[in-house]
Order: sequence, then C-alpha cells, then structure tokens
Amino acid sequence: MSDRYRIRGWLSGLVAVWIIAAPAGAQGFIAGVVTDSATGAAVDLVRLQAVDSAGRVRARVESNRDGRFRLGPLQAGTWTVLAASLGYKPVRLPSVTVGDGQASQIRIDIRHLPPLVDPIVITDTRAPDASLDAPASISVVDREQLEERIVATPFDHLTGQPGIDCASKGVMQRTCAARGSRSASSGALLTLIDGRYAALPAIGFNIPYLMPSSTEDVEQVEIVRGPAGALYGPNTERGVVQIITRSAFDAPGTTVEIAGGERELVQGSVRHAGFSGPVGYKVSADYLGGQDWVYVDSRDVRSRDDRVERLAGSGEIEWWADRKTIIKTGAGFAQAGSAVDLEPTIGAVQLTDWSFGNAFGQLERGALLARLFFNWNDSGESFSLWTGLPLEDHSNVLAGQIQHATALGGGSTIQYGADFRRTNPRTDGTIHGRNENNDIVSEMGVYVLGKIPLGTRFELSAALRGDYHDRIDGVGVSPRMGLVYQPSETQALRVTYGRGFATPDANDLFADLPVPVEELNLLGYDLQVSGMPASGYQFGRDCGGLCMRSPLASDRDTLRASDVSGLWPVVVELVPSLGGIPAPTAAEVGSYLAALNTQSQAFDIPIDAADVEDYHSEGRSTTDALELGYKAILGGRFRLGVDFAVSFVHDFFGPGVVGTPNAFLDSSSLEAYLAQFMSAAEAAAIASGLDSVPLGVINPVNSPDPNDILILRHQGGEFTRLGVDIDLEYALSNRLTIGGTYSWVNRDSIGSAGGSDAAVLSAPRNKGALRVSYRDRAGGWSVWGQGVAVESYPVQSGRFSGRIPSYAVLDVGGEVRLIRRPAVGLALTVTNAFDHRHQEYIGAPEIGRLLAVRLRARF
Repeated sequence: MSDRYRIRGWLSGLVAVWIIAAPAGAQGFIAGVVTDSATGAAVDLVRLQAVDSAGRVRARVESNRDGRFRLGPLQAGTWTVLAASLGYKPVRLPSVTVGDGQASQIRIDIRHLPPLVDPIVITDTRAPDASLDAPASISVVDREQLEERIVATPFDHLTGQPGIDCASKGVMQRTCAARGSRSASSGALLTLIDGRYAALPAIGFNIPYLMPSSTEDVEQVEIVRGPAGALYGPNTERGVVQIITRSAFDAPGTTVEIAGGERELVQGSVRHAGFSGPVGYKVSADYLGGQDWVYVDSRDVRSRDDRVERLAGSGEIEWWADRKTIIKTGAGFAQAGSAVDLEPTIGAVQLTDWSFGNAFGQLERGALLARLFFNWNDSGESFSLWTGLPLEDHSNVLAGQIQHATALGGGSTIQYGADFRRTNPRTDGTIHGRNENNDIVSEMGVYVLGKIPLGTRFELSAALRGDYHDRIDGVGVSPRMGLVYQPSETQALRVTYGRGFATPDANDLFADLPVPVEELNLLGYDLQVSGMPASGYQFGRDCGGLCMRSPLASDRDTLRASDVSGLWPVVVELVPSLGGIPAPTAAEVGSYLAALNTQSQAFDIPIDAADVEDYHSEGRSTTDALELGYKAILGGRFRLGVDFAVSFVHDFFGPGVVGTPNAFLDSSSLEAYLAQFMSAAEAAAIASGLDSVPLGVINPVNSPDPNDILILRHQGGEFTRLGVDIDLEYALSNRLTIGGTYSWVNRDSIGSAGGSDAAVLSAPRNKGALRVSYRDRAGGWSVWGQGVAVESYPVQSGRFSGRIPSYAVLDVGGEVRLIRRPAVGLALTVTNAFDHRHQEYIGAPEIGRLLAVRLRARF
C-alpha cells in the first residue's frame, strides 16, 4: 500500500476512535484487526462496513497502519461486516453480534487477488451489480485510472473506450456519442452525475466543462453501451455514461492539486471531505485556464477569443439520520469564462461567462430512493461568431426520481420506479423567438425491472418502461430482456434485446432563430432556423402546382404559382432596361427550383417539385437492438469482453437543411427570349445576372412568416447498423498490464433518412486503442501510455460538413511519489506526444501536443 493510502487510513482511524469515544448511550461497536492471510502482516486502508438486516450500510471505517479498526457506534443486535481493499478479495462475515454498550472483537484474514477483478457497477440496473452479472455491455474507468492522468474534465477518460466516439474540439471541448451519429455538440449519450441529468436544460447538449465535477471527486466512470430506455427513458437509445462521485465517509481528507503546462495551461483543484458522527460533508473546487489552438474561420463576423477558462465547485452533506435513513443534499456550479464551441444550426459560438448550476435533495430509506433536483443555465455574454447576435439562455429543468425494490424469494427481485422532468426554456426571444411563451415541456416515465435466477448458471432479467411527453403523441414503450449464462464465476455469456428512443429537445420543437445573410435580407428574405410545430408544415398545392410567395412583389403574402415568369413586373423593377419588353409566357421562359446550401451560401442544390414533401410533426426515433456478448476474467490476469450488436433504427432524425426551395428564372430560355429584343451579348449578360436572383420561395402555408427561408430537418426512414466491440487486458505481472480496444460499425453514412436529406453519422467505422501501464505501488511510481487510431470519416452536422482524415496519436504519462507523509506526488501527462497536428471535427482547430505537470498533496 502506498503512503497516501496509509495517511488517509490513519486519519480515518483517528476520526473513528473519536466517534467511538463520544457518548453513545448503550450502543456498542465492532473492533478488531485485519491481516494478510498468507503472511499474517497487518493490512491498512481496508474499508469496513457494518450492514443491517435490510441490507443498508450503517457504519464505515478504514483500518489503520496496524490493521486495527473500530466500527460503530452500532445498535445491539446481529450485523454483517464487509471488508474490502484494492488488490484483496472482499470478505463477508454474516453474523457478528453486538451487545449493549459492548465491543465485539473479531479478526479478519484477507487474501491477495490476481491483478484483474470484476468491478461493481450501478448504471445498468440503477442498483449495485457485478459487471459480469449485468445483461449489458459495460466499461468502467476506475479510480486508479482516473488518478494517473491529468485531464481537463472526466469526459477525457472516454477516449479509447470501446464503442465510444469522442472528438476533441480544443483543450477542454469534446463531443462524444456511442454506436452511431455524433453531432458537433451532442446530447445523444445520456450523461448522469450520481443519477442526475448533466446535460444543459433546453439545448440538451453534454458540455463536459460545464459539468460541476472535478476528477478528484470522481470514484469511477461507468459506460453502458446499447439501449437503456427501459430504465432511463428518452435519449438513451445508444447508451449511458454515469459519473459516480466519492462519498465523504469513504474518502475523507484533503487533496490539493496544482498543474501547468504548454499553451499557458494552469490548473488547480482542492477537495476536502470529512465526517462527524452520522454527518459527512465534502466540498471541491477546480480551475482551468489556457490558450486553445487557433482556428481561423472566414464566416466569423466577430473576433473570437482563443482563451479557455473554466471554474467549478460543488458541495454535499450526507446525514445518516437512523439505521434505515440517509439524507443527502448538495449543489454545484460551473462556469466557462471563455471557450469557443460548435452548434450545428448557428455555427461557432463564443461562450463568455456561460454557467450551469444544480441543486438536489435525496432520501434513501431501506430499498426506497427518492431524489429531487433542479438544474439551471445562464448564457452570460455569449454570442454567435457567425451572426454576431447574442445568445440568451436562462433555461432550467426540475426533475424527480423515485425507485424501490422488493425481494420475491428464491433470489428473484423486482425493482420499480418513476421519473419526471419539467423543462422551462428561457431564451429572451433570441433562440425560441415567437415561441418563447409556449415552449415548456413536461415528461414522465414509469418502469419495472425483474431479475429471476434460472438454476445456478442462468439469470433472466426483464424490464419495461412507458414514457409520456406532453408535446408528442402517444406513449413511448421501451422493453428490455436479457439472459445471462455463467459457466463459471469468472465468465458470462449474454444475449440481450432492448429498445430505446430519442425525442426532440426543446430547441428542435421551438427554435425560431434568424441567420443573417445580407444578400437575402436585401431582397426581403429571412433565413430562419425553425423548430417543428405540433401540426407540422404543409405546402400549398392548389396554385396549379406548388404555391410560392415573393417578398419582391407588392402583394408579398399572396400565394401564387411557382411559375416565376408571372413575376415579370418584379423582373422589370430589378432591371429597368427591360421595361419595354412584353412579359413572357411560361412556355417562353421556364422556371426551376433550388435550395440554399448553407455551407456555400449559394443556391446550388437543385430541387424537383415532385420531391417537395410536407413535414410531419416530430416524434420519437426508435432503436431496437439485439446484442450478444461474452465477458471473462481468466486466471485473474486476462480480461476479455466481446460484444456484437445489430441495431434497427426507425424514424431517424435527418440533418438540418434548407427545406423551403426558391424559384428562379431559367437562364437559357430567358437568354433566348431576350435575344429577340436586344443583342445576344446583352441578353446573355442580363440572363446570367437574373439566374441567381430568387424571385419566390416555396414555404409552408402555415409558416410563421410567409417570406422565411426555413432550415428544417426531416424525420423518417430506417436503417440497420452492425457493430463489434472488443476490449481486452492482460496483466503480465502485478505491476505490468497491457490492453487494447477495437470497435467496428458497418456504416458511417446512410443513403437517406426521410425526404431527400442525406444522413452522415459523423463518426468512424473503425477505431482502436492500445495501452500499457506499469505501476510500482510499493515504490510509489508509475508510467503509462495509450495510442489511439481512428479511420477517416465524413462529417455532416448542420452547417459543419467535410471529411476528417485518418489520424493516430500517442499519449504518455507517469507519476512519482515525492514525500511519504503527507502524501505528495508529481505527475506528467503528454497528450499527442509527437505533436501530430490533426483535426477531429469539422469547424474545430487542429489538435497538437499538450504537456502538463501536476503536483498533488493529500492530507
């Protein structure tokens, strides 16, 4: 055991002795010593817990440097004692008797485990479960991995995980998704912090640097791949990431960190936790500042600030009110003082003092868990770099969760619960525009989960959930069924079917955001990002075909035929020299339709009138997945996980594109017509000039403004996705470990997804990682390295389009203990060690090397 563990155990032991020495009436305690079963030596920093008959932990402590502990105070009765420590097999003593005011003396022998063990996870079933027992594909980033690497946010640890696609957009900006499409800023991967939603309230994006969790306060990060809608509801069709933080009872003490490095990087963090009797508390804060890599964008109309700055803090109080009741409350806050990030519809955004906060209360009593939390958002002085317009977002969400579990006998259990959330977008008219006063969204879901052992080797789990959304018709139903077969304690084979669904967030439903384009504005058009109304959008077709409007005409609101030869008076106003030429007929001068390309800002997307379809109201996009997985820990040294998944995606959300084409005069027929009245050269020049002038727009009859050119997204179509994830790790010794991951999917794009929208998943088909680590815990030093390789992939996310070339990067690092008491260590992390400049997402800068050094002290 390293001395940083010894100091923490010593402090915990002192606190435990103080608690036991305090007056406690007739309560008793359990005292004893923990020794190594092979050598008889005392073992320190063993976590001991006293568990009552209801399965709730009522006291905790860690053994001191002599292996001794005092666990309590405890009520008289029979208790179960659990003992666990890193590198040892957990011990369970089921019947330890405590008398009134007495001390029960016990001795606990624990034995060394092989280097690899099966972690305990809670995300898959919303309750503690061994990873091998879980009917899902799960990865865990444990505490040891979290400590050894210097990162900007906990999301950085997702890079290299199987089935997870993470792209860096700067020093601290990331966009991540699982098994499918990845937006410029993505909310497709449900992210939780201790069971609470971490995404921005109305936008729905996961912004890692706006999550108020420092790495020092994180116990582990759990990644569940595949549909999780049966337990968590909407927007979990491809997976869940949960950040589990550390309890004040389990991790008391003070940690101070300071780091610096290239790109003027400065980081600092502090965490303090402790407990007195039944009350535990913790507070943490961290800061990051530096210079991002430079990206020059010709579309910017305001200068960008390449500084990155983040400040975050959180606090929590945990009260063990009695043997059955635990009450927690806390709050957190994070602010991006400066950052440039990407939004698919409005482009690059300059975040200035954008903040996110949360507050929560939680009750645990026996098998009952109830949680209420409130998240809020404040956009500060942020603005769109492409339009120059300010962004106002003061949205909030109120959410509640309740769950309970019951044992049915024979090892079977049933768990059930309900969730609700009320999202209140508040954008001061800048994002939701005319919809500002009619955009509150309420959602509610209920679920049930059952687990039934089938003999000694099989376990069946089944779950069902129903979700109601007050802006979407019908109820979303999400079933899941899994069968796990364990031929031995260290192997598991599973087959799982699950369904998940994605729902449009508030911005998808209520966006009403102008996109300034000077040339269009001069002609009377407004380019507008539009959400989809409950009635959808319908085009007029009773004008001898498609109906259009023209802001250039005196009767601009009038629906008329899309034959623009009928707008000859408008043409004459634009070119007065045509005043003496008679108006042509449709047979003499033709018309055509074309849509604005938001990338090129040109009308270069030809549209056939027969392809213009009405837009239906948005609903749920559903994913049904069938998975086959194998997990094993063989000989305690070799861990293997292989997952094969086939997903059937229905009613896919297409990208946001201009959905209202414009009408133009055909230049060839116009040139031929004008040549009858002027020279051929004059006719060609005038026809060429008028060819690029949109004379009308085919917009819906129920458009908020009849002259809007609308950016919309289609929903519809279906496709099948196949994927394989491989995760392996081999411990060559107790110190040296090597491992790797590989993920493959059969497609990085889709032919179409509703209407004529081409769909690109913006994620690679092939990617992999290799890692090696050497940890000398006794000597107090470690080194590690990880290489990541990603295949080239196309990107289409709103206004960001292009192709990312293949890239491979190597990250390396290490840590050495400088002082034993207090525990002081120096760490080094170098990301992209060979400074391979590469872009990971369109619109983001090229990522180079970043070297950081950290000094950490624990008291």
